[in-house]
Amino acid sequence: MLTRTDLREALRKAAAAAVPAAADKEAGPRSQVMKEGFAAFLSLFLKWGLALLFIFAGALKLKDPRAFAQAIGQYGLVPDGIIPVLALGLPVVEVLAGLGLLVNLRYSLGAILLMLLLFIGVLGYAIIAELDIDCGCFTAADLAARGSVKAAFFQDLGFLAAALFLRWRRRGRGQGAGARGQGSVTSNQQ
Repeated sequence: MLTRTDLREALRKAAAAAVPAAADKEAGPRSQVMKEGFAAFLSLFLKWGLALLFIFAGALKLKDPRAFAQAIGQYGLVPDGIIPVLALGLPVVEVLAGLGLLVNLRYSLGAILLMLLLFIGVLGYAIIAELDIDCGCFTAADLAARGSVKAAFFQDLGFLAAALFLRWRRRGRGQGAGARGQGSVTSNQQ
């Protein structure tokens, strides 16, 4: 015979199965470990992806600094005398920030975040000014394959989201902005 207690227990289990949050509470530590494991994997994947992207982009620009200087000049935002310095300096910073992110050097993720904000701002300016130019992101052939400055803008927004996720994960892990060992998985033993 079904008692009220049995009925309440059955209803509680049905509600827990129907509501994911309630099921998570019942699943306990195992569910939390699975979520943490996925978040750690995603962090590692994004870290390596961003690092390799910045190393690759910087290396391509260093391979042909004149073409990159020409791309910078097309925006009309920088005085001509500063363009050669930027054409060599910015790619070096990109490569160093990418390498730093790979080996968890202090401030490398911050440098990448700042560069992404700069790139998004410049690309936003190009969109507003309706400039039909090489974005300078990689190579001119890359731009033709992707389509436009607008496509590069939205792509950089995606990269910014990835970098912000990494920043949020590091802050949430109690590792601060410049902690060594960023991106590593640690246990929550107290």
